[in-house]
Amino acid sequence: MNVDQARAYAPLFDPVRLKIARELKGLKKTELARRVGVTAAALTQYETGASRPSAGALLKLSLALGQSVEFFAQDGRRSALPVHGKAFFRSLRSTRQGQRDRAEAHVMLVSEIVDELSRRVKLPPLNIPDNLHVSDADTRETIEQNAEALRAYWSMQAGPVPNMVRLLEANGIVVIHCLMDCRDVDAFSRWFKDRPLVVLNADNEHVDRLRFDAAHELGHIVMHADPEPGSGILESQAHMFAAAFLMPRNVIKNQLPTRLFWPVFRELKQTWGVSVQALLRRALDLGRLTEATYRRAMMTLSKLNQRKNETMFPLEGNEPSVLLRMAVEVLEAKGYTINDLASDTRLPEPFVREAVFSDVDTRPSVELSPT
Repeated sequence: MNVDQARAYAPLFDPVRLKIARELKGLKKTELARRVGVTAAALTQYETGASRPSAGALLKLSLALGQSVEFFAQDGRRSALPVHGKAFFRSLRSTRQGQRDRAEAHVMLVSEIVDELSRRVKLPPLNIPDNLHVSDADTRETIEQNAEALRAYWSMQAGPVPNMVRLLEANGIVVIHCLMDCRDVDAFSRWFKDRPLVVLNADNEHVDRLRFDAAHELGHIVMHADPEPGSGILESQAHMFAAAFLMPRNVIKNQLPTRLFWPVFRELKQTWGVSVQALLRRALDLGRLTEATYRRAMMTLSKLNQRKNETMFPLEGNEPSVLLRMAVEVLEAKGYTINDLASDTRLPEPFVREAVFSDVDTRPSVELSPT
């Protein structure tokens, strides 16, 4: 990386990409301006497009943000940006704006990887109905019917969903397990062009929660055409959809006990791949448990410290995302490597590798010599 390269790319400077790179790094404008040696006002002008950085300033920006100077150039191929709509984040009170910005920046760049792959590999087409949108006034019954309608649309069997992540990917929804830049936020989703992307938190080690998160985001995708970030109504609707989709009432209702038989709930968790808490709530919503019994059950789980981590009811298994990995493997068989993908997207190779192989165990390994 040198000044000559910066001079070549400075005229192509894209202000949107500077904002994305800064948010991905988790830096405020004042902090980045200090590192680069310009005023905060000058940096604001860079991001708004009111002015362009000099070659020297561009080189300093690339070093401070860990991106190549090519990253900041708009070459006409990045059709995934700018994006439309907003992300479906959970409660806006639980995460800071900077955390959400960082997560969205991460996913915007992942969308460019998807965009590049889709030019080279035929990914599964998006296969979701367009007649399941709901309004704030729609009732639980409408949500139940929508979940049933989608299961019928996908010709699913009546019982448990074998693999929630694989189901989304098979129907054209990109799923990634975010390791670094999204770990401070819950699962979320947003549209890029004509394809939705679901982000699951890789720090979530509990497959029951991961499956419910995936179903929750699916609810947003099929029901909510115009997201309102942090809307309690939309979040409640997506939650109801997830429960109805993972535990269809016409199958599970008679399996749910009418009293607190914990061994039964433990067995149902293994069968349906959802948490005991989700089963308890489903039992309440379907009239199998009374409100008083449900409250008593939740109080018991709280006293046993089982609300966040159901260690007493372990569920083994994992549901990694494989769509992007398989796309890269198809290309690698033709001689197109992950390094080529990083070069074509002008993104750092570690970032591209994480996006594609996002279920890789990042714990440090212990190596022992056999002798």
